[in-house]
Amino acid sequence: MGPVEPLSGVYLAAADVAMSTGHSLEDVRKLALGVLSGPYAANSHVHRKIALLLLPRWHGKPGMTESYVANVAEQLGGDVGNAVYASTVLGLSVVSSGRNPVTADLELDWDRLQAGAKAFSKTRDDPEVIDLTIGLMVLQNQWARIEDLLRFRGAERIPPGSKNSGSVRSVIWQRFSKP
Repeated sequence: MGPVEPLSGVYLAAADVAMSTGHSLEDVRKLALGVLSGPYAANSHVHRKIALLLLPRWHGKPGMTESYVANVAEQLGGDVGNAVYASTVLGLSVVSSGRNPVTADLELDWDRLQAGAKAFSKTRDDPEVIDLTIGLMVLQNQWARIEDLLRFRGAERIPPGSKNSGSVRSVIWQRFSKP
């Protein structure tokens, strides 16, 4: 998901302070506007922190996180916006919400997530983004999208009726099919 630029740490620290001290939604909004209008507008690490602040468990209300991440993607536009959307959502997926990742409770834009995973992997040699996207999609039974991402990744389909077929989509095409 890429390295964090050194000066973006200022925004990350501001988000951490806002999270730990109970800053208002207005303060979070100002922080988000500062990020979007500055040199770190495409930094998914910063957007992940702000998206966390907008979850109901901290300062937000249901739907705020999804709206924020979608708005960032729209403002950035195209492949860059989609890649930032995917990277931000995947960064959120490591946060727990009971027994599931917090993303299990969000209304995600699956088309944008799929397009973003592809866009991200075109610009970086990082199969983790596709793998994490597939993992998130497994939790939501997004099988057609999973198959599309596997094809994008160059995986070979396991034929029905073969000795390896029959389990959770052939154990997700034998754990993503590419060694």
